[in-house]
Amino acid sequence: MKQRLTSAAVLLVLAAFFVVSGAEWINRAGRDTLFFADVNQYYSYLPAAFLEKDLGFTYAHHYWTNEGQKGREVPKVTMGMALLYSPWFALGYWEASREAAANQSLTGYERPFEKWIHRGSLLYALLAAFLLLQCLYHFFPPLISGLSYLALFFGSNLFYYTLSQGEMAHGYLFLLLSAMILATIRYHQKESTAWLVLLGLSLGWAVLIRPTLLIVGLFPLLYGVYDRGSWARKWGLLARLRWRWGLLFLAFLAPLLPQLFYWQWAAGDWLFYSYGSEEGFFWMDPQVGKVLFSFRKGWIIYTPLAVLMLLGLLGLYRIRPLRWAIIPLLLLSLYVISSWWDWWYGGCFSHRAFVHYYPFWLFGLTAVFSWAGQSWRRWVPLSVFVLLASGLNLQQSRQYLSSIIHWDGMTREAYFFIWGRSQLSQAEYQTLDSLIQRPDYEAARSGNRDQ
Repeated sequence: MKQRLTSAAVLLVLAAFFVVSGAEWINRAGRDTLFFADVNQYYSYLPAAFLEKDLGFTYAHHYWTNEGQKGREVPKVTMGMALLYSPWFALGYWEASREAAANQSLTGYERPFEKWIHRGSLLYALLAAFLLLQCLYHFFPPLISGLSYLALFFGSNLFYYTLSQGEMAHGYLFLLLSAMILATIRYHQKESTAWLVLLGLSLGWAVLIRPTLLIVGLFPLLYGVYDRGSWARKWGLLARLRWRWGLLFLAFLAPLLPQLFYWQWAAGDWLFYSYGSEEGFFWMDPQVGKVLFSFRKGWIIYTPLAVLMLLGLLGLYRIRPLRWAIIPLLLLSLYVISSWWDWWYGGCFSHRAFVHYYPFWLFGLTAVFSWAGQSWRRWVPLSVFVLLASGLNLQQSRQYLSSIIHWDGMTREAYFFIWGRSQLSQAEYQTLDSLIQRPDYEAARSGNRDQ
């Protein structure tokens, strides 16, 4: 009963916030549409397939493509996000068709398409909250779990990538990984085939969108392992899969198959590195310090709640089923994030690459909340810190929306110049511009990690 009440309360708080003030947080970056930059690329498959009927992208467009061996243009991004957009695209098409004139052909960029896909993003966010709360309840009290989730939402850039640019991949991956975690926990409880299918499907879909997320497969493999006896139980569970290994593989492969067949048709290869030869990883030179502490995009600088998440790794060590399933995974994810050529991940608020790993970081944060909840002497300072961190996150989100925080060129001097300001005069914007240092993307691609 307490779990149901907590889930209902958290979802009600989120839904009420979405309805009352969500629209004022939307970031169109001065454009007339939400479909710009990365989102436009994810979306590209839908208008190409259903409206232009040209997945070779021979028509005039503004998508990022690379030419395959067959001479066809292949989108830089995969179709994973487009598949998740597709129910809302269908509703947008239905509404736009009703409103269009008899001789008007739709482009996919009419307002109903934008409206429905944004609504879909918010509904996915509510579903992710529900699923992840079910995971937390397995280890923590309901009230602590609910408060921790709300702290994560309002105190981190999950807020921005739900309301302001919720159509980016991060919130969608947050949902898929929440589903994978819940499926793992429930399968270990009941060994139900349905949960196994969900595990494979959610992991495969996440890998389709972000291939580097293959590393989160460590979670189901290592969940529940902490000593010799638990290793024996894990091997027994894996042995009992038998024919269901094939089912798990098919579930993992299902979301990948459309992409593989498309690449074979468009590019002439079953596997096609659509990012091209200029973008990749520098495994021997990870920029961990800059990813965490730089004023350009430092996770801790722009999301101080990250301090509690990092401290939560100590708390996770005491939760035996999660110990080796989450801690090595998060350390490995930090290494992967820091090794990407563009360690600041382009234009974004805070460090966006952490957002889709938040389902795992949330366990650490909740462990801190659980520890603090044992004494008011701990709870009071924790509450003060969380409230201050959340207030700063909301203020800086607003600053980013107003272009006070620059998308990729912040410096220490620029950060302290705009500290606490909600608006700038034209003269102050000019001063801010003189303090900005834009990175050299070409130099970064070639391995200059000092950018």
